[in-house]
This record gives sequence, C-alpha cells and structure tokens, in this order.
Amino acid sequence: MKTLKFFLLTAIVSFSINQMANAQKVRITTTVNEFQTTSILLGCPSYNGDAALIIDLATSDKLADINDEQVDRLEALISAFETENGVHLRSKTKIRDFVLEEDRIDATTRGPLSGAGKELCDYVKGLIE
Repeated sequence: MKTLKFFLLTAIVSFSINQMANAQKVRITTTVNEFQTTSILLGCPSYNGDAALIIDLATSDKLADINDEQVDRLEALISAFETENGVHLRSKTKIRDFVLEEDRIDATTRGPLSGAGKELCDYVKGLIE
C-alpha cells in the first residue's frame, strides 16, 4: 500500500513539474507604494530561441531613453494583456490614529504566451535590443 501511495505521489509531482515547464506564461506584477508606482515587473518565458526575460519596466536603465510614443504603445500593450487575462489585486493599507502609515497595492496578471502576451514580450524585447 505504501508503494502505491508513493508511486501516485511521484506521478502527481512529475506531472505538476512538467506542466510548469511547459506553461509558457507571461506575468506582470505592478506595485504601487504610497500612491507611486515603484515597480512594473514583466516576466516573459523563453521562446524563438531567445532567453527568458525578467525586467522592471518602471526602473530599468534599458528603457530610460524611450520616447512618449513608445511609452504610450507599451501602456496600451499592458492594458490589452490585462484585459485579455484579468488582474488579481492584493492590497495592504495601515492607518493609525486616522493617519495613513502604509498603503501598498499589488496587481498581478498571468497569461499565455499568445495574443497580447506575445505582442507585449516581442515589443519589450525589441525596445531593449
């Protein structure tokens, strides 16, 4: 009986690991602290022979010289990706004696590397090359 349980557990874990490896998910996590965007972390899986990409769109030096038109296009692509895949919000607000001490909002979107996700990853990779 123990051998059967071990076998089933091993099969489940192997299946889960393989699913994660084949997931090809794009992820955006935006963090807002005290009403200021502090991070827009974009993660793109490897595809078309390119390495995986993880970049903070809000603070990266690689994106420091993009113009207003490129910023508008990037914002539109992020919005399309969030619309296509939904957004998960998590927030923490701390008030003491009627004074705001801490306010943090995390917005996370995950979606497949297709449609708006692939378009976003392609665009960002083109900007940083």
